[in-house]
This record gives sequence, C-alpha cells and structure tokens, in this order.
Amino acid sequence: MLLWLVGVAAAEDLKLEQRLLGPGPVTATIAAPPAPAIPWALFGILGVGAAATWIGREKWLAAHVDDLDTAVRVLGRAPLGDGTSVALVEIESGAEKRVLVLGCSNGSPTLLTEIFEEVV
Repeated sequence: MLLWLVGVAAAEDLKLEQRLLGPGPVTATIAAPPAPAIPWALFGILGVGAAATWIGREKWLAAHVDDLDTAVRVLGRAPLGDGTSVALVEIESGAEKRVLVLGCSNGSPTLLTEIFEEVV
C-alpha cells in the first residue's frame, strides 16, 4: 500500500508539472536573419549619375576641343630617307609659344632643337 501511495504521489507530481510547464520539452527555432537587400532604386540613381557625368564630359570636350587642337600644330615635315623625317612643330601652352624641331626615326620622335620660345 505504501508503494501504491508513493506511485500515486509521483503521478500527481507529474500531472502538476505537466500542467505548469507544458506537455514536453520546449524547443525553439530561431530563423536566420534575412540577407540585406539592395534597393532597386539605387541602380537607377547610379545610372542617372553616370549618364549626367558622361553628358557633362562630352559638353566640356566639345567646348574645349579647339584649345586641344591648337595646342600642338605641325608646321612642316620633310622626309629624309628610310623611315626618317624632320618635323617643325609649334606648341602653345597657356601664354607660351615654342617652336621645336623633331627628328622622327622608326616611329619615335626625338627633340633635335628648340628654335625659339615666345611668352605672350
């Protein structure tokens, strides 16, 4: 009988424990955080910025192409023989104007002399 009372008491404790704590062990699963998403509007903003930069560069080049063309001007060229020639070149750099004699041999120019330098 004592054994029966101990068994009933243990069963009562088990029922009380299940009512308080729940039917079984609690297992919690934690979901992984979502991957950071790049907003699609960012690609549009970058595209507009790149296009604006390209258009601005083209406008600047169109406005300054005359300055770039007149900076170096070949005044004359005379062939001397097998792939060798002499060229007279005028270079404008801001307020300076220089006239140079260049020797060209096998495609590589070499400065032979500077005729004059003029500061305007």
